[in-house]
Amino acid sequence: MQKRIPTEDLNYIASSLDDVIPALSNSRIFITGGTGFFGKWILETILFLNENYKTNCSVVVLTRNPEQFKNNYLQFNNTSITYLNGDIKDFSFPEGEFKYCIHAAAETAKLEKTDELDVLGSIYGGTQRVLEFAKEKNIKSTLYVSSGAVYGKQPPELKLIPEEYNGSPDTMNLRSAYGEGKRLGEFLCNYYGKKFDLPIKIARCFAFIGPYLPLDAHFACGNFIRNCITKEPIRINGDGTTIRSYMYAADLTICLFKTLIHGDNLSPYNIGSSEEISIAQLAKKIASHFSPSPEIITSPKKITNNLPERYVPDNNKIINKLSIKKQIDIDEAIKRTVEFYK
Repeated sequence: MQKRIPTEDLNYIASSLDDVIPALSNSRIFITGGTGFFGKWILETILFLNENYKTNCSVVVLTRNPEQFKNNYLQFNNTSITYLNGDIKDFSFPEGEFKYCIHAAAETAKLEKTDELDVLGSIYGGTQRVLEFAKEKNIKSTLYVSSGAVYGKQPPELKLIPEEYNGSPDTMNLRSAYGEGKRLGEFLCNYYGKKFDLPIKIARCFAFIGPYLPLDAHFACGNFIRNCITKEPIRINGDGTTIRSYMYAADLTICLFKTLIHGDNLSPYNIGSSEEISIAQLAKKIASHFSPSPEIITSPKKITNNLPERYVPDNNKIINKLSIKKQIDIDEAIKRTVEFYK
């Protein structure tokens, strides 16, 4: 039997979207990135709302291999979901009217195996194509799923990155292709929003944990869980002092829907947790859910007086502007994610 998002999580999401559900009712949504980590949570939430809240929401999902996705995830063989076979850069516009668009393509899971120029071109070309679609269909609200990578490297003395921070990716580092692409995507949103009066919302997403998180990509959480499942040592690339934060995917989903419906146009929102944790602490917390607990191996600690690297957002804007009143803490988030994969 295929695992699905726990009903507890879906009830939690639904109870937090009482100000969103009426706007979703009887709507048609176009989604890119619907087969990825974010997309699966969005789709399961829509199906849950249709079944339990009678929202009657239909979705068209762009994907290059719809049959493979439906075969791998039978829960998404549903009459509310239609699949459009195509590439993000040149897909044919689906027929009919649409109310909303969620552009969540270009997640980072596969980027390690992709040429940097292809990453840049796909994000830019894909975003422009989606915005042309939004313009032609007169979409009521388009959500662009951006990334905290647009800020570049966070200064270690800056505890939390606010939306106003004007840092940028290092153009002399090829690994900046993703962050640079997302910045270009935001520029396109700004252009289309102002030139064509399109309502566009921007979600700058940071790091997340939860069911459907890939265990074979470059996500530390996923890698550590996979190490534990396969009874291998947890190997940390570095001394473990790097500071991160992780938002549970249920809270991510709530934030994305609230940004889509209630976010201000062309006003980026940091989506992520401000509850910081070191990579070493993260590994220990994950390992504690397995018996016997695996060995944790770090690289030799460098003798330095520098502050540890950070990647932690200031999330006060989503709390104050989007009324995100509570979030699942990291211990509970790890527990629920491990239970999903065990």
